[in-house]
Amino acid sequence: MAPEIVLHKIYHNTDIWSIGIIIYLLYSNTFVFGCEELSYYYNITCRSRKNILIEKNIVGCSDNLKNIIIKCLIYNTNCRISANGLIKLINNI
Repeated sequence: MAPEIVLHKIYHNTDIWSIGIIIYLLYSNTFVFGCEELSYYYNITCRSRKNILIEKNIVGCSDNLKNIIIKCLIYNTNCRISANGLIKLINNI
């Protein structure tokens, strides 16, 4: 669930967050935040605006894949990659 959904807001690139979560899960075989309790998830996604946990588990992946995951999982929706930007990144791999 994207941070903005927890805050009851939806933006044009909310689904990009979900794509980043799926790519991360497929690569690392672990959940991004490793939690199932909603309050804990809320604290991580909405109060900590850093991708430290994400970067920790994708150390061994290619720079291109890391770049895609990190750009999809940017907290600030204004800075998160667009669908067109994501397609361009994927086509350049």
